[in-house]
Amino acid sequence: MCLDATIGVLLAHIALLVFSPVVNASVAYTYDSEYSQYSVAASTSVTVNLYLQEYLAANSTSVINANGGLLGAGVSVLRQSPLPTSPAALTNFSFDLADFNSQYNSVDQSLSASGVQFSEVISNPYQPGVFLDNTGDGVANGYSNRIFIGSVAVQAGSVANQTTQFVVWLDDAAGVGGYTLTQAGSYDLDISRPQPSYTGAQSEGATTFSVLTVPAPEPSGALLFAAVAGASRLLIRRPRHQLTHATTETWR
Repeated sequence: MCLDATIGVLLAHIALLVFSPVVNASVAYTYDSEYSQYSVAASTSVTVNLYLQEYLAANSTSVINANGGLLGAGVSVLRQSPLPTSPAALTNFSFDLADFNSQYNSVDQSLSASGVQFSEVISNPYQPGVFLDNTGDGVANGYSNRIFIGSVAVQAGSVANQTTQFVVWLDDAAGVGGYTLTQAGSYDLDISRPQPSYTGAQSEGATTFSVLTVPAPEPSGALLFAAVAGASRLLIRRPRHQLTHATTETWR
């Protein structure tokens, strides 16, 4: 199946799975962005860090850390419709090469203004995988119960006070599940299973983030704007679940 033709399958999964029951709430997985909202000056870019989130209820044990860390991961970011008159656009993506530095990282990737998907794997499958709270060699903040997997670059539109929404989900290029595997046991964290018991990323559903285009600052106010914008991103934390029912553009 052509990568550009898989968007219909992906959206069908999202539409169905946001209504799926949670199999086990003690351990669950989602793909997520660092913040739920970004304020970006018109026609400038922002880096959006991406993570695999492991949710643990009280007295639960990390499936990732108990099974040799993460062998590989795959994520997609899709722009949602309806669009504003001057929407934000995806312009680039980056692997976490500090942790997932394999020659096979590029076998499944696609980039356009409306969609990004990529997968990555550790360079030596016989060595320990990537454990929770990694930092990507300083590129990202080490968050509790998260694994940094890379980032996307988003360029804001040219018209101020317009918002563009994006969906973050697993990379399901083949329509049969993703690439989120543990090192030991090769447990697929995209698919729910009873033993070890967890709810996979497919059942947990997609998360979202938004990019708000704000007026470009005057040169004298650039430093103040940067400080305010940075503070606003720090204050907008993500709820535990943020599922989406909206439609998404076709990649092109």
